[in-house]
Amino acid sequence: MSMEHSQSDSFQPQAASGAAGSTGGVVTELRQQLQDLRTLLNAMFVALIVLALGVNLFFYKQMRIISDQLEAQRPQMQKAEAEYRTTREPEFKRFIAALQQFGMSHPEFRVGLDRYRAVIPEYFPNTGAVMPASPRPIPGAPAKAPGK
Repeated sequence: MSMEHSQSDSFQPQAASGAAGSTGGVVTELRQQLQDLRTLLNAMFVALIVLALGVNLFFYKQMRIISDQLEAQRPQMQKAEAEYRTTREPEFKRFIAALQQFGMSHPEFRVGLDRYRAVIPEYFPNTGAVMPASPRPIPGAPAKAPGK
């Protein structure tokens, strides 16, 4: 018997000698199929719960590892920040002040410098002393429309 033939037979209603006998057999078969589906559904839920618990356990373990690494590196980062605040930041502020001084005598440079004023305002101590950018157009740049 081929596989196709056996599968098609299982879906076809079987002829029975009596109506009561065939109805009872069909009901029993349907109850068995329903029980099998319920068992399969319950097994699927159990597998889903196990999978969810496994994923949560993995994330918890990763969180613990990262927390431990963060605590181990925190003193190094605090030391690096303190070093930056005491040595590098004053140097950077002096550099920005020198750039501003250069920008006062070179208006075309001041236009480029003003772009960074909004991004890092804490490093531009002389915001009031710097003159606004020259209204002279930059060569090659599109002209602004009047009133805009």
